[in-house]
Amino acid sequence: EGRMADERSRLQRGTIARLHGRPKHGLIVRGWIGATEIAFDARDLDGVGFEQLHVGQAVEFYLASSPTGLRATGVRIIDEQP
Repeated sequence: EGRMADERSRLQRGTIARLHGRPKHGLIVRGWIGATEIAFDARDLDGVGFEQLHVGQAVEFYLASSPTGLRATGVRIIDEQP
């Protein structure tokens, strides 16, 4: 539990893997091989609208527990421009 608590408090990075418009939710993937999918919905976004997201987009987020497993919170787009 201690290691997981440390991971939850750290800013994570991932990529939008799937988006579903109704209800507004999606999945973020971390890593490439054996990637973990982490759910989020429109309420979990920070400074970005759901309509601004697209598959393949890089995002930052924090991990939180939910009744169904891990969830992404504070999801925001990573500005990859130099």
